Amino acid sequence: MLDIKTCQLGEIGAGAVLAGRTRVRAECACGIAITGWDAAQIRDQYARHLTIPRPPGDVLAKEAPTVADVRDWPEFFISGPGRAVASATPCQHDYRLTDSCPGCDAEADS
Repeated sequence: MLDIKTCQLGEIGAGAVLAGRTRVRAECACGIAITGWDAAQIRDQYARHLTIPRPPGDVLAKEAPTVADVRDWPEFFISGPGRAVASATPCQHDYRLTDSCPGCDAEADS
């Protein structure tokens, strides 16, 4: 079964300074960093993060996601709770499932 961490927003703190303004950031327990200009924006983005649809049970029951799973559920595996497990899983060409792979992309185009 995929090791997907339960989402929980961490402490909101200072992040990078852009154009003289300090951005804020918080980490979700699933590993996603959420950034914004103020705490209200962080909370809004976190609320949206919680609405990311989860793949069906047969996908979540696998030992590791496949290239097809990431293509079918990109929001979950690229920018959502499944990112940590997808980024730790290599494709057959030894790229991470969250990275662009020329071999997998060529296979998908053919």
